[in-house]
Amino acid sequence: MIQIAIILGSTRPGRRVEDVARWAAGIVSYGVFGGTRAAEQLRQTMAEIKIADVHAQVAINPYHDFDFTGSQAGVCAPGERQETALTLMLDEVLAWSRALRVLRDPTAGAASRPGPT
Repeated sequence: MIQIAIILGSTRPGRRVEDVARWAAGIVSYGVFGGTRAAEQLRQTMAEIKIADVHAQVAINPYHDFDFTGSQAGVCAPGERQETALTLMLDEVLAWSRALRVLRDPTAGAASRPGPT
């Protein structure tokens, strides 16, 4: 079973590094330039606690991905390109999660691995 966790800002109190080590992660960032600098800093932090981030990223820009017309000004309305980026990112996260399953639980892949000859 694949579990997807969405972590915004800091994690819940009491979470240990061991609880999130060897997870796969995708990044959705926002900002004038898509929040790419913040995302790069987050990638470095995640590497230190052994979270494998995928290359694909969704970078939301307030000028292109928000609707400032109508009665609900400032509603997030990402374009079709963001849907493509999100699909690619989630596919990569799922693939990496499956690959990292053996590291999280060494007995998970023991039956499929050949033994020494």
